[in-house]
Amino acid sequence: GFNQNTYPILKKDDDLISDRDKENICLENTLEKNKKNYDYVVNKICSIKNLFISYKLNSFNSSFYPSTIIDDLSLSVITPNIDYNHSNLDNKLVLSSYLDNYIKYGTLDDNLALFYSFYNDIDYSKYDNSFKGIDKDLFSKYSDKKISLSYSSLNNFFKCQFRFYVENVLKISYKDSSFSLFIGNLFHKLLSKMYDEDFNFDEEYDSYVSSNYEIVSEKEKFFINKLKNDLLYIIDSIKKQDGYSTFNERLFEHFVSIDFSRDGFEVIFKGIIDKILYDSSNSLYSIIDYKTGNPNLNLNNIIYGIDMQLAIYAFLSKKIDKLSSSRLVGIYLQKILNNEINKQPGKSYDELKYDNLKLQGYSTSLESDLKLFDTTYVDSKLIKGMKMSQKGFYAYTKTFDKDMLDKILKITEEKVEEAIDLILKQDFSINPKQIGIKNLIGCEYCDYHDICFMKMNDIVNLREYKNLEFLGGDNDEVDG
Repeated sequence: GFNQNTYPILKKDDDLISDRDKENICLENTLEKNKKNYDYVVNKICSIKNLFISYKLNSFNSSFYPSTIIDDLSLSVITPNIDYNHSNLDNKLVLSSYLDNYIKYGTLDDNLALFYSFYNDIDYSKYDNSFKGIDKDLFSKYSDKKISLSYSSLNNFFKCQFRFYVENVLKISYKDSSFSLFIGNLFHKLLSKMYDEDFNFDEEYDSYVSSNYEIVSEKEKFFINKLKNDLLYIIDSIKKQDGYSTFNERLFEHFVSIDFSRDGFEVIFKGIIDKILYDSSNSLYSIIDYKTGNPNLNLNNIIYGIDMQLAIYAFLSKKIDKLSSSRLVGIYLQKILNNEINKQPGKSYDELKYDNLKLQGYSTSLESDLKLFDTTYVDSKLIKGMKMSQKGFYAYTKTFDKDMLDKILKITEEKVEEAIDLILKQDFSINPKQIGIKNLIGCEYCDYHDICFMKMNDIVNLREYKNLEFLGGDNDEVDG
């Protein structure tokens, strides 16, 4: 290690007290310290007989220069003969340097062919990105033997187990969504209070904004004001929808947790259902969850544990004591922050805007139950896509019967159990899922490409279902 910047140690004039001030108070300055360090090294070298000193020229990631003392003392520099029989590892490193020079600069070393003939399996410029596993005891200590799962984390897991590991175990996230998170919380809060007897929209809105968020830009101020009018319209529209249903009992932001503890780990699966409408006299209820954007509404991917949101809500609702003996009429999402209005012939802007707030999801095919929840179900003003003819429900109407619902609930519980088992085995493989030919859903909106180095053979190809065929009783195999 007899290299420049190591011997002698050279200090800089970066102390709290500068060299100029040191001279005035008789303290040793930088130049004097460097001279002392230099003299110390030189005296040590000259005082030892038969001294052998070595220095390096390269390391794995850097180049180095010999110490200037070598020239100052006119020391003899001897380049040792390299014995290629000494170290396989060193030979592979030498071969890598030959390949670097050839690929980057076109310099062909005379020994390149010889070295490559012996070490052609060094995986030059390749990286094994596969997950190597983690120590079970370390995982237990890091997690404190507590695992908390929800719909979003479960969805992450089945999209790609490594993605779940990074985001939900290590809790690494690049997203800065404080403003959007605040808006979501604001909407949910006021929608849960809209039926209070003393509810005053303006007071509640302004109070929540002032006490929960500091507006930092004109852009945020603009959206705060605009969204106030949007939310008022949403509340008025929901109250209008109430007139189409006989269900007049409500639960808001109902928290549900299920204990799946095992193997010494406390495992809790939990979720919050935004709104439950129920009719206790007829033992019926429907689930409504408020959503932004365009979440996937169909259940075709639940067989893979993906896009299980509606199924998860149905599963959680069955664990609520008040609803344990009641029948589920519908599971819906209500898109409260979706500004996309698609033109349709014969419909005004206001009609299209209202249509966007209709409930979207699955409804029971049992008409005696459905008509109590939605009195307009024949040509619904409450549920999007709900329509009937004399022959029955239209083909595009999403409905379920008891047998279908039981299978959905069974699949949901099995996928939760499967995820927990794999998590407890610390199986966080890089396995992004691709459903069908083009839909690489496992990498969609993923921020961790720079960590996983995903390769094509990591992708798990899955069959694309379009009509819930897996609920028909056949034991379909997964392709891929």
